[in-house]
Amino acid sequence: MQTLYLIRHGATVPDQRRPSHEWRLDPSKSEAIAQLGARLQSAGIATIYTSSEQKAIMTAQQLAPFWNAAVMPPNPGFDEQQRHSAPWFDDVADFRAAVSRLFAYPNQIVYGEESAVMALTRFRQAAAALHPSPQPIAIVTHGTVMALYIAERRGEDAAVIWQTIQAQGMPMYVRLEEAA
Repeated sequence: MQTLYLIRHGATVPDQRRPSHEWRLDPSKSEAIAQLGARLQSAGIATIYTSSEQKAIMTAQQLAPFWNAAVMPPNPGFDEQQRHSAPWFDDVADFRAAVSRLFAYPNQIVYGEESAVMALTRFRQAAAALHPSPQPIAIVTHGTVMALYIAERRGEDAAVIWQTIQAQGMPMYVRLEEAA
């Protein structure tokens, strides 16, 4: 079995002038990343994989010293569900409704440029391509695609998992045991 830590990136500074994949980490919230690094210090994580988004890369770089872990080159397979053209939502309820539609209609492109099934397939393929390791590995990624992957692995509702991830804030993690 491969122990896999899926880690949601650190808190960001939302910018309505930019799509979310361009948002940066909030420097005033970096202590939360340090707390997560310290909390998982004894987990034995040796390798960190990351999406190609800067917020995930920066989170991985801040976590690596806590674990003396190698950060692998960014992998777009671990990117968030593609929503480059998605509008800015002034009301968080509208954002939640858009993501809920993504989960409700997983085979259709209803939010952004990628369906839930397309995002999950991309993520699953990237995860399957990782080299098995006797030590735990981490993937720093994003809430929606993370919820899709966890839901598939656990046979649970992705929308419920996404709501749980949202409630836990940034960063947060979920530990999975994967068949090698």
